[in-house]
Amino acid sequence: MQDKLLTVSVAAYNVEKYLENTLESLIIPEWIDRLEVFVIDDGGKDSSIDIARKYEEKYPDTFHAIHKENGGYGSTVAYSIARAKGKFFKVLDGDDWFDKEGLIKVLNRLENCLEDVIVTDYYIGPDEKGLWQKSCGHVDNEVVRVKNYYTDIPHGMWALFYRTDLLQQCQIEFPLHTLYTDQLYASIPFAYADSIRFFNIPVYCYRLGRDEQSTSRISRIKHIDEMISVCNMLYQFYDLHKDDNNIYLLCRIARYYLGAVRTFLLLPVNRENRDKIINYESENKKNHTDIFVAAGKGTYIAKYLHMMRKTNYRLYWLNKLIPKKYMNF
Repeated sequence: MQDKLLTVSVAAYNVEKYLENTLESLIIPEWIDRLEVFVIDDGGKDSSIDIARKYEEKYPDTFHAIHKENGGYGSTVAYSIARAKGKFFKVLDGDDWFDKEGLIKVLNRLENCLEDVIVTDYYIGPDEKGLWQKSCGHVDNEVVRVKNYYTDIPHGMWALFYRTDLLQQCQIEFPLHTLYTDQLYASIPFAYADSIRFFNIPVYCYRLGRDEQSTSRISRIKHIDEMISVCNMLYQFYDLHKDDNNIYLLCRIARYYLGAVRTFLLLPVNRENRDKIINYESENKKNHTDIFVAAGKGTYIAKYLHMMRKTNYRLYWLNKLIPKKYMNF
């Protein structure tokens, strides 16, 4: 029997307000010895590392407190993957938390799971009292093959457990000092995975509403160049693997293409920003045609993009009338 069943990577950059709650959600007496938790203070300036060290002192075989030079979110995930000993691997942001009841149920099932990817339900909301459940969209315990798997709503990192050996095989290269690298984590392994199992059990609790979050409107506008950089990495990765005919991988990356377009639409409505969208679309239609086409199908924002294309982007000016909340991820 493998000693550690689950490795959890906690990115703890200036999250002292939330971190204790985050780490407490991992204190499950009957499972604590089977968990491995890397709490990585990525060059933060608050007391996050001190909080992490208290848990390391109390549970030295489970918690590992690391303070390192700032390298960005991806560097914390890369650090943990390289050292992980658990059979499965999951990330947890330092301001989010796990539902203990759900985690216990999933841990009981992971023991006998052979699939490369486990996808679960998760919770989303501003705090513990305002959560709602997001479904994985499948029958509980259903298993599918990755290559021919299609869904309109690809799975974000909140829903994902990976086999650790699969992640280590992928050797994902996370760029330093770059936001949105969770998209690499949520996409690239599917090029190597064979099977997915679905659990209708919510585990991850994703906190919404902080301006500091990378998915906030303010952050997305400020860091749009980083988003486009990650997009380009995904497009190039897909081009290397498109002969595999991995439908899910194409769907996943096309969805992120839409995320980039939606961020352009958050910018002030003017001719300069309209031209940015047109140039972005033109470049990718030429260089990444499969992704360009796939991005125009499926969800309501895909249909909106399709209509912009059909009207030669004259529909763009109606963006003034669309509440910005509808442009969120």
